[in-house]
Amino acid sequence: MNKRTLAVSGAAVVALGAAALLLPNANASQDKTTDVKTFSSPSAVKLARSLASDLGDNGAGWYFNNDTSQLVMNVMTEDAAKTVEAQGAVAKIVQNSMSELKAATKTLSTDASVAGTAWSIDPVTNKVRVTADKTVTGTKWDTLTKATDAMDGMVSVQRTKGEFKRFDGGDTAQPGANGGAAGAGDAAGDAAGDDAAAG
Repeated sequence: MNKRTLAVSGAAVVALGAAALLLPNANASQDKTTDVKTFSSPSAVKLARSLASDLGDNGAGWYFNNDTSQLVMNVMTEDAAKTVEAQGAVAKIVQNSMSELKAATKTLSTDASVAGTAWSIDPVTNKVRVTADKTVTGTKWDTLTKATDAMDGMVSVQRTKGEFKRFDGGDTAQPGANGGAAGAGDAAGDAAGDDAAAG
């Protein structure tokens, strides 16, 4: 056997050895699946409250996906996402923190509190959802859009064909009437009652 044949044979042995080491690892990474769990609604709420407490400022609300029976936690960082995924929930990295969204609702309360409007934190879109009824026109609409345009990326505005009425059947709800709040509660991902308001 000459030197060239020995060199080729040696290279082939090294290549086979490398393949033997790499292939099992490649197959293992392809077979890895996420361990997302399904939950009942009460168990999802319990876990969400616990995770929200653990995540602190790195959490940004949560919601229960009825279609898949999965808990979705909004988070601000990759590390927070890993914490959520370790508990079997779905981690969704979002742009707006809960404190930023709450600040947006306070801005709406001071700058856009006009009759015929309502808003709440929507954890699915990670925005404050603002709804204006058919009476919001002219100066009222201008006031609303001026405030919401200044919060680009944090607020979504939609119109409704109906007209908001007070719960007692009286005239159109006025800013601050009956406390001005319609509680969003836990089902809306820790958006407390003061973050869902009717103008």
